Amino acid sequence: MARNIVYIDGQNSLYKAADFLIRINAITNKQELVKLDFRYLLESLFPQDKLIIKYFGVNTIKRQEEYGDKILNKSIIFADNLRRLKNYLEASDVEFYGVGSLQVRNRDECENCGYVGYKMAEKGVDVGLAVEMVSDSYNSDVEKQVLLSSDIDLLPAIKSAKHNNKEFYYVAFEGRQVYAISAYAKETKFVSNKTLLEAFIRALEV
Repeated sequence: MARNIVYIDGQNSLYKAADFLIRINAITNKQELVKLDFRYLLESLFPQDKLIIKYFGVNTIKRQEEYGDKILNKSIIFADNLRRLKNYLEASDVEFYGVGSLQVRNRDECENCGYVGYKMAEKGVDVGLAVEMVSDSYNSDVEKQVLLSSDIDLLPAIKSAKHNNKEFYYVAFEGRQVYAISAYAKETKFVSNKTLLEAFIRALEV
């Protein structure tokens, strides 16, 4: 049986969704968006297909105690959000792939006062997603490969799908299309703001 696989670049997609939800005052900051009904969102775009949905994110998040209280509190919040997200994805029949890590990085030094702050950033998620996508592109039972991401670093994996004669589809949020990715897609499908809001509300109800 032919398989249709969706690859979700986790934080990339959640943050794009959060931008819209913040604009309409549904949430106040990106960390509030812990879960989204991705299955509803994607099945609304591919109603005739049975989808295997793979969500790519960080594996675990450690307590970061050596960078001060602000980063420590963020690491605790992120770890709790990750736990809640994993539970929700499992209940939604979405496969979670922990392929990256959350790392602390220095911000640029302030030219006026010399202060160096810290920020938390994902590392390795795009690489893990790309490896899985390339591997699947060599499987003869895979028919469609669908990407929900705006990361142009995934272009080599997209080219692999095309090279191996897969039907490649790109999913973009309304108004957030990346034309470099669309250029390789059989079709670009758009998540409307209405559908995005509904996916958010459905997740809240669970």
